[in-house]
Amino acid sequence: MKNSVKKQLLVIFIVVTIIPLLFAGIFLFINMNAILMENKQKDIEIQAIDVRNSLSETLIDMVNKSESIVSNHELTTFTAKNYASVYDVYMAYQQFKLFEEYIMQDKSIGTIRYIVDNPSIVTNSNIINLNKEIEHSDWFQQSKSNQQAYFWQVLEDPVTHAEQLSLVRGHFVKERWVGTLLIIPDTDVINNFLSNDLTSSIVFLDDQPVYVGKHIQTFPESSEKKIFAKASNSDSELLFEETFGGKTYFIMKNNVEVNDTWTTDFSLVTLSDSLTIKNDVKQVLLKGLMIVICVVVASFALLSAFLQSFNWRIQQLKSAMFSVSHGDFSIQETISGSDEIKDVYEELKRTIVSLKKLMDENIAHEKKWHELQLLQKESELKRLSSQLNPHFLYNTLEMIRMKALKNQDKEVADIIKLFSKLMRQAYQKENTLTSLDKELEFVELYLKIQQLRFGDRITYDIYVDGVDTSKYQILPMVLQPIVENAFVHGIELDPNSGHLQFNIRESDTLEIEIIDDGAGMTEEKLVKLRKQLADVRSKRIGLMNSQQRIGLYYGKEFGIQVKSIKDVGTRILIKLPKIEGEENDENLNR
Repeated sequence: MKNSVKKQLLVIFIVVTIIPLLFAGIFLFINMNAILMENKQKDIEIQAIDVRNSLSETLIDMVNKSESIVSNHELTTFTAKNYASVYDVYMAYQQFKLFEEYIMQDKSIGTIRYIVDNPSIVTNSNIINLNKEIEHSDWFQQSKSNQQAYFWQVLEDPVTHAEQLSLVRGHFVKERWVGTLLIIPDTDVINNFLSNDLTSSIVFLDDQPVYVGKHIQTFPESSEKKIFAKASNSDSELLFEETFGGKTYFIMKNNVEVNDTWTTDFSLVTLSDSLTIKNDVKQVLLKGLMIVICVVVASFALLSAFLQSFNWRIQQLKSAMFSVSHGDFSIQETISGSDEIKDVYEELKRTIVSLKKLMDENIAHEKKWHELQLLQKESELKRLSSQLNPHFLYNTLEMIRMKALKNQDKEVADIIKLFSKLMRQAYQKENTLTSLDKELEFVELYLKIQQLRFGDRITYDIYVDGVDTSKYQILPMVLQPIVENAFVHGIELDPNSGHLQFNIRESDTLEIEIIDDGAGMTEEKLVKLRKQLADVRSKRIGLMNSQQRIGLYYGKEFGIQVKSIKDVGTRILIKLPKIEGEENDENLNR
């Protein structure tokens, strides 16, 4: 069963393109998955570090601001003064805007509380008089016990009574406690930068969660502590994967530096939803896969279109070749396209043109040989019907010659001898090619007979111009009718003429020129003769017979050319092909 070129190209496309692309795609997708996951994890690490740095800068800035606040002389003056009335306190509050200014300048500061032991001051949201509850709290006692200490602690806000992370700092003047400063960060601001598109973080103070990113605020506290415990047991700043509450997370712990705090330590634990990250990676891989599929489908579609066009044009070529093989040469001029198939089709078209030309030439050649055969047979019939049996003729001529010799009439005997020899050669040459020198000898026999007839009046010269006349083969009995024509229509009509000149030349062709000084022809007679020579249907013998034989045997490009001038003479040029070889018995009726 034959495999079409279309199927072969399709198989090659699958083997060379689809299968390697499939294996390469699998390999690349596996590696791309690993690379994308690694890049995502690096993004988590980078974002975790960014959050840690932001948190550290925020907390350090609050520490610095606390130092600036307790160093403010206005605060010391305001809290140390003994006010006489509530009005005095109210007026002092109108002038004291220190805390409001800091809160306005820094959005990360939620509120500022200042604990003071001054019964003359009325408590408000910022300045709080010392009470027993505050006095007995651990954080207050710690703030009074060490002049250099500041620390972070989750404590109950004296105003709102909510548990909040606070910066606690004792205020001492000349080693004497004058107050305790509390700076409470804005929970919303902190929570906002703890979460982004990729991660959420939990801020731990020691092992207690103090801030939780908005994406994981639904975590129960037990889970948060488990996360911290897992993160604490892992290497610092190393990403790992863990499952909590039925969800898997990438987790990373970072220590947050906040200058040198007293007995407190901040940690940042960053979480990222593993499923979300893997889905993001899958989406990227899926897009890549879709691009590859689109490329393959587009390639296959283009290949299919090409194969369809290719197959259609192959079928056109095949149909044309089938028609030609069955003798039908009427195919369309061309086919679409500009490739080798079109070139092959055009070559086929040119081959058809050449083949038709050869066939036409062959038909013409066969017709020519058929006409030559008919001419030869007609000549033979004429000879058979109009002449005696050659052997009887030869015997009769020999008997007459012997009778002339017996009567001592040598001239008549010589004429009969030459004529007999001429007739013998004529009959022998009828169906064979002969060499040019033999044909010239035959013509000389004829000329010698004419010399016996006309006497010394007849002269002739044969110039071969270096041509080897024995080498070339020509049709027999071609020259003699032309020489005879020179006598009949030229020399016999002009008693002052009688010279013939033969010029034999060779170039691309063999040229035999016969010139006589006979009566010549008028222009009208010459034109008529040339028309008769060109008419292949002419039934005349002599010059016309030679022209027909040459044209039929050698082709129309060869033949006889005649030039003549009245009372000057006639020039006949015979152009023949150069055929070399020994004299043979090749049948001219082939």
